[in-house]
Amino acid sequence: MKNMDMFFRILASTFGMYFLSSAITTFVLVLLEINPEIQEMVEAIKIEFILGIFIVLWVFYTKNIARAWFYMIALTVIFFALSFYLLKGGVL
Repeated sequence: MKNMDMFFRILASTFGMYFLSSAITTFVLVLLEINPEIQEMVEAIKIEFILGIFIVLWVFYTKNIARAWFYMIALTVIFFALSFYLLKGGVL
């Protein structure tokens, strides 16, 4: 049972780090209306890396991995939906 818990934590940290940090970075870039020049892209990658580290630490710190999966999936969907709405919905 302990091995399966560690497997799901590693899986959550890998996919959560990628998808959730990408969703948050996309939302911040859309919200701030940053033109995608090279310097802004470098800053976005730095933000994404720092967010990824926090997500990995949070996944291994939490006691309930199912709750962590739920929060990661929900937050990823929310941030991507908000980014899509602001970008394609005509708000910005």
